[in-house]
Amino acid sequence: MATTNTNTSTAATETARGRLPSHEVFEIIEDGETKTWKKLGAAWPTAKGDGYNVEFKEFPSGEWIRILPRRERQANGGEE
Repeated sequence: MATTNTNTSTAATETARGRLPSHEVFEIIEDGETKTWKKLGAAWPTAKGDGYNVEFKEFPSGEWIRILPRRERQANGGEE
């Protein structure tokens, strides 16, 4: 099964909150044999640490989202 990743920068989200998000929010779109990961937003732990505040830049079009710990990215946009 082929997988495509459509990440977008978290720069706007980072400046909106003043700190980097701890997690990224993705939608996984399946089309036959192909899976596409589309970044929808970011998440930060609540002040009490008992949940997350989630900010969507775009809402999912399907049923499933996945929230994963944020990965550091290199200056050229690639993953470390």
